[in-house]
Amino acid sequence: YLEKHPYLFFIGLFYYVGLYAHNLAVWFGDRKIVVEETFVMAPYYDTPVFYAYLSILPALILFMVTVETTFYEAYKKYYGRILNGFPLQDIENAKNEMYRVLKHEILFMSQVQLLVAVAFLFLGVRFLPFLGMT
Repeated sequence: YLEKHPYLFFIGLFYYVGLYAHNLAVWFGDRKIVVEETFVMAPYYDTPVFYAYLSILPALILFMVTVETTFYEAYKKYYGRILNGFPLQDIENAKNEMYRVLKHEILFMSQVQLLVAVAFLFLGVRFLPFLGMT
C-alpha cells in the first residue's frame, strides 16, 4: 500500500506529528519531570492539555453519533439515487437534503461544544484550584 498510496503515509505522518509535536517540545524542555527513569511529564502543561481533551470529548461523541445515525440516512438516500439511476433533479434534491442535514448537525454540535467549553471554563476557574491545580 505504501507504493500504491505514498501520500497517505505522509498525511498520517504529518497528522500525528502535528497532534503530538507540542507534547514533545514541552517534554524535552526545561519543565519536564522524569519519573523512575521511564516516564517524562510536564505537569504544568500536561494537566491543561488533558483538561482540554476532556472538554472536547462531548463533541467527539456527538459527532460520531450523528454521523452514524442522522447523517447516514441522508447519505444512503443520496447515493442510492445515484446508483439506481434516478433523474438528476431527484439526485440534486437528495444532495441538498444531505447538505442540509450535515449543516444542521454541525451547528448543533457546535452549540453543544460552546456550552461545554463555557461550563469547563467556569468549573475550571472555580474548582481546579481546590485540587491544587493552577
